[in-house]
Amino acid sequence: IIVSAWISFVAAILATIGNIGRAAAPGNSGFEFIAMISAYAFGLFTPITAVLAIVYLARKEMHLVKLNVRMGSIMLNTVNESEETNTIKSVRGICRCEQIAAFAQIVASLAAAVALPFDLAMRQNLTDFFAPKIPFSLAIGSLALSLLVFLFRLYITQVKRYNLSPCLGEHIAKSFDAELQSLYQDYQTPMNTVEPKEIQERRTWEFVAREFLHRWRFDTALQADRFGSILQYVESGPSAPMREADNAV
Repeated sequence: IIVSAWISFVAAILATIGNIGRAAAPGNSGFEFIAMISAYAFGLFTPITAVLAIVYLARKEMHLVKLNVRMGSIMLNTVNESEETNTIKSVRGICRCEQIAAFAQIVASLAAAVALPFDLAMRQNLTDFFAPKIPFSLAIGSLALSLLVFLFRLYITQVKRYNLSPCLGEHIAKSFDAELQSLYQDYQTPMNTVEPKEIQERRTWEFVAREFLHRWRFDTALQADRFGSILQYVESGPSAPMREADNAV
């Protein structure tokens, strides 16, 4: 995505230079060549960038749906309301907002992928069946939708994520405690006599945290600092109920 986007950016600059040169020096073959080549390069790589963005966003959408459904099943199995359930509700709300934003970005990317090749085809008289303003309308619609998504994501960051509980990592760990304990049993290895027990347990919990956050992609809904609180809490293991039992002893 980054490489194709940079090529599109450079091609757009060259196209601008070529068009300015054509206007300043009509009939100059050099500027004509630059404008033509850059226009076709821009028309080729921009749709590629948009298609790659659609694939990335579709993958993100699937992770968000999977995470939202998993947290929904946890809510269904919870009888009494608690701080953990309130946190789960807040994270699910962020997931739904991110799903809306990702879907809107997919639509905007699809419009961008169609608009420029469509315009080039009409300029070369490859089709005259559609109205000439359709490519322009698609491009403007894609730009407007992208700006709306930007504002919506700003709302998610400044309102939704900002109001999450400071104990986000602890609440998530408590809600997923059974799964974390199961992963701990899977990754637990026999203790050796060389390293301290605490270091060996911490290493096991690091593997558990990686697998858990690979399975449930909280990073698609939460920014780095909020996602990091979950990672650090799980890595510090053991999970919350075991901590409470140890403290009670």
